[in-house]
Amino acid sequence: MMRLLTLFLFMSVSSFLSAQLAIIGQNGETPDELLMVALEEIPAGLIFHVTDNEYSHTNDLFVSGEGSVSFVASNTVAKGDVFSIKNDGEWTIEGTTDVDLIAIDGNLNFSFGNEQSYLYTTTNNLCDGAISQILAAFDNWDGTMPAEIDPSVNYADAIVIDLATNVRNATFEGSREFSDLSEIYDLSNWQMADTRIDLDLSDFAGTALPVELSFFEGRKMDNGNKLMWETAIEIDNDIFEIERSSDGEQFEEIDYVWGGGTTSSISSYEYMDDAPSNGLNYYRLKQIDFNGNFTYSNTILIENRNEVEYNVYPTVVADQLTIESSAQEDFEIVVFDQTGRQVFTQSLQNRNSTLELFSLSAGPYYVMINTVSTSITKKIIKL
Repeated sequence: MMRLLTLFLFMSVSSFLSAQLAIIGQNGETPDELLMVALEEIPAGLIFHVTDNEYSHTNDLFVSGEGSVSFVASNTVAKGDVFSIKNDGEWTIEGTTDVDLIAIDGNLNFSFGNEQSYLYTTTNNLCDGAISQILAAFDNWDGTMPAEIDPSVNYADAIVIDLATNVRNATFEGSREFSDLSEIYDLSNWQMADTRIDLDLSDFAGTALPVELSFFEGRKMDNGNKLMWETAIEIDNDIFEIERSSDGEQFEEIDYVWGGGTTSSISSYEYMDDAPSNGLNYYRLKQIDFNGNFTYSNTILIENRNEVEYNVYPTVVADQLTIESSAQEDFEIVVFDQTGRQVFTQSLQNRNSTLELFSLSAGPYYVMINTVSTSITKKIIKL
């Protein structure tokens, strides 16, 4: 009798790198049904088994003759896909996207009470082969499961779930993003009932992540700002809109790059902003899929400060001091004597200006040039 499994798959029978799959719903009423979500991409060809045989921790094997069934993923299952496995005389699979998971061996039936269930792989990919890895364990009766399988001794990666109650049907109702695995362990996020629960796939429409962004970064170059990003997987990815902001809050689209559609290969992208603003430039990506759904990337910052030159002459001045600036912004002139006392100030809008200093006494002075983005000081001698 197969019970609800909250489980995780791994990349192959010999190398388990990361959690991949979780069952998030079960119906023990006819037709028997499991609802599952891919937490990572499931590679084509992966074979895994489900059993309600009892596990012997001492002998590291399943000991009673109940049932087991094998499944194979005949195509790649994308991260975020939600799909149901239903047994109404035969196994059928429905998903939020095209999912091709095939029952290749064995048979199971749901029943009620005092049951433990396991997801596992074997060394020869057969149900009765030597256990390669117990991926997950589930107890829907009295909480005896942790005594039967000890992840600290065997199978440290096993996900052990105990509903601690007799229940025929259950479904996970936490976050649809499935980003926090602790929510799956929190029993308050589960609906449990002895009558059938509607496991409606439409509730999970759009759960599949259209793009898994590996990184997004930028670099200041001589000819502009170079933006670079990479995706590990794309589903129905139409376009990347490139947005820029000067304050990190108000963004506007400056250009776009076409997406890769659907692919499980690594894809690399580049974009050159050849006209960044002087100062701070914030960038983010708006990824849009073919259905119009969109997500934003992280925000990155590139600082662009144009080198501004100021010429102050003559440095030994009688009455008139000339200031030339390459800046496009207004600036303020403040003159201090050698004691630090301010003796002259003037705001200038012209890039080339002349100051009349005939009222100043002879001696050394310091001319400070202030703009919004910088401040520099020049020394002069007044005759």
